[in-house]
Amino acid sequence: MRVAGSIDYSKNVIDWVNEKERYNQANLARFVAKSMADTKFMDLTIRLGVPYSYVHQGNCEHAVVFTDIRLIDSHDHQNRNDYPQLSFQAKIRRRKCRICDLYPAKWVTYGDRVSTENPSFWCEHCYNQAHYLSTNPPKLLYTDYEVFPYYHE
Repeated sequence: MRVAGSIDYSKNVIDWVNEKERYNQANLARFVAKSMADTKFMDLTIRLGVPYSYVHQGNCEHAVVFTDIRLIDSHDHQNRNDYPQLSFQAKIRRRKCRICDLYPAKWVTYGDRVSTENPSFWCEHCYNQAHYLSTNPPKLLYTDYEVFPYYHE
């Protein structure tokens, strides 16, 4: 780990794959965790068109797909620091709260009885006002819905 005390997010995936020998299934293998600081692209076994997941800071996940690999020639950038080259980046779409239409959504609910939409996007303030009694500590009004943190699309 680059910083002492950091969480190894690969551990759960590696343990799951090793459990019941899932590494024998198609598209799975015996995975190992390596330091990003010490790993270069040339050290990786990359399959074209296969989505890879890069997770950091606990909740920030990036999908990475390699679409083309080739040797450098005289028409390419000759500086190693120009690589890898980004060929596409999706525009981040941040939804606003559907109640106040002012603040960015922090929560998304499914099957929520107080919402006219499914899914429904809520800022922190509106979500708390609609779902909790203002007691100390706050008490959840009902639980027959699903709620997840919303980051962006």
